[in-house]
Amino acid sequence: MTDSTAKGDQVVQVETEKQDNAEVALLGTDGSPRRYATSELTQFWVVLKRTLLFSRRDWTLMYLLPLEMPVLIKEHFNRWYSLRSYYLAITVSDIPFQAIFCIIYVVIVYLLTSQPLEWFRFSMFLSSCLLIAFVAQSVGLVVGAAMNVQNGVFLAPVMSVPFLLFSGFFVSFNAIPVYLRWITYVSYIRYGFEGTALATYAFNRTKLQCHQVYCHFKHPDITLEELDMQNADFTLDIAALCLIFVILRISAFLFLRWKLRSTR
Repeated sequence: MTDSTAKGDQVVQVETEKQDNAEVALLGTDGSPRRYATSELTQFWVVLKRTLLFSRRDWTLMYLLPLEMPVLIKEHFNRWYSLRSYYLAITVSDIPFQAIFCIIYVVIVYLLTSQPLEWFRFSMFLSSCLLIAFVAQSVGLVVGAAMNVQNGVFLAPVMSVPFLLFSGFFVSFNAIPVYLRWITYVSYIRYGFEGTALATYAFNRTKLQCHQVYCHFKHPDITLEELDMQNADFTLDIAALCLIFVILRISAFLFLRWKLRSTR
């Protein structure tokens, strides 16, 4: 009885010490309770460095988020960092890689296709491609936050088919039935394709070089007319891509918060 009582006292003492340590870690300098041991800026910086380290692995966000969900649940409920700090870290860590690789790709494509060497036209083309990359990455983020790996791998390509089909590349806008035309207004591929086409052929571009006797698409306006883009607005395309990007990022955050709350 004496040994069991001593062991029981030791267990109670250890549990008391753990509780005291947890309380001390979550108290401010004035003794008032706080939710996390550090500020959100420190949390963001720590998670950002860890996310940049993990980005060396060949994982997209659609795969990474479901696989990191158990770690996120454990560390978040242990009050290591808030969900805002974690989400902001993965968002910021992804932007440099997306931007650098997209710029390299756009420069190569723009030069190899002999486009006009005009800075304003190249800037418009680059901005459209950058926004397409950011929005596409946001789609993967939403799928990864809302679904597991198995469902996400299957549903993500299926969900992208309508946006690609009604983007104006395969079917012109006038040929799309009226009851399906609404899909074009929520398709980020449509706005990206329209923005790159306007940056390439609009804004008083000179005639294309052609050494044949007859070149139907020598005039850039004819190309835009064939694509049903003669009345398109580049500013509207950029604004739509930015709006879709913000909506997708907010949706991914809400899905993550819903998953965390459902595990309590």
